[in-house]
Amino acid sequence: MTETRVGIGVTTYNRAAFLETLIPVLRSYTARPVEYFVADDGSTDDTPALLTRLDIPHVSASNRGIAWNKNRALFQLRCVRQCDVVILIEDDTIPTQARWEEPWIEAALRYGHVNVWPDHWDAAAHDGTGTVENPFVSSLLTGQCSAFSGAALDLVGFMDTRFRKYGFEHIEHTRRMITAGFGGVVDAAHQELRPFLIRSPLTIHEIEKPVDEQALLENKQIFDRVKHEPLFRPAARNDEELALLRAELAALRQDERPGLSCGPDWQCRAAQAFALRFDAAAGHVLGRADVTHLPRIALRVRGTEVRLRATGEDGAWLRLVSATGFAPVAAFDDATAFTLVSAPGAGFGLFRDGAYLCCDRNDSGRVTLTRPTLNLWETFCFDGYRLPFGPS
Repeated sequence: MTETRVGIGVTTYNRAAFLETLIPVLRSYTARPVEYFVADDGSTDDTPALLTRLDIPHVSASNRGIAWNKNRALFQLRCVRQCDVVILIEDDTIPTQARWEEPWIEAALRYGHVNVWPDHWDAAAHDGTGTVENPFVSSLLTGQCSAFSGAALDLVGFMDTRFRKYGFEHIEHTRRMITAGFGGVVDAAHQELRPFLIRSPLTIHEIEKPVDEQALLENKQIFDRVKHEPLFRPAARNDEELALLRAELAALRQDERPGLSCGPDWQCRAAQAFALRFDAAAGHVLGRADVTHLPRIALRVRGTEVRLRATGEDGAWLRLVSATGFAPVAAFDDATAFTLVSAPGAGFGLFRDGAYLCCDRNDSGRVTLTRPTLNLWETFCFDGYRLPFGPS
């Protein structure tokens, strides 16, 4: 019989101090061989450097909110690493006993989905005892630790990426799991979905943080709007999201098995719908309707690092020589590297040295590195992959 392949995914944002404790504890207290993966949602503290020092598989990508970040871990561990069970644990949740993972694996295989029962909750008010055999059945829910079987993820899918920042993303995902028959029951009397929760030797740090009421309101509206949609949700809802996820995870390479390919270069367009093109004579990147005779710009995206190149016969890489001008160069390493930053809605910005590239409608659609904030004119959109054949 094939041994169950287990993945443990850690989600984090700006909590390097907790990670410095959590990762060694996970390695010490986890008894069986597992696949580790840390999803860092654009931390600005020491987290990226710490994860590199700890030598743990991870990606540090643009900040896109809890739903997207948990999908990074779920997708990497289930779809890329093909784990049979995925345990998600947040950065403020620390195991306190050896073999802590075993009940989570057993519960995931038995129920498809299970969540943690924090010790400070009142057990007397709920059905069950919190064991794998007799989990608590409760209307309460928290997402600090949860587990999924591969079968449940294959049938129900991932968190809905329409949820941004935080709030309701885990509730909505668990609701779909229970509706599909995984990890809970339907209380017919009250028409409630009641998840299965288990006790676990975990210390959960209750971190005080400001409540973003606007983000909660927006996510509550999304929750109400999508609750009657089909249960399955992909990790990425459109071509651009899939390209972003693919590029993020392609930055990770592990052992002898292939990881996720980032795919061909991207074609992109300005938010105003014009394809970006390169005027070599003037040294300008342009986004406007009357320059279709010029070669298109393609993006080489690796994780959050982006370099520009002109398509066509020369296929030159582009180096930024001033805030308003580019020069063709032959070598990839000589091209200017920008950082991909997710826009608040669709699209992304390209950031370097404190400024974003901008397709300036007040400057004949010239692309310049002049804007300190990411707004409409600083937003670019994925426009398909650049194939190695066909017209530019």
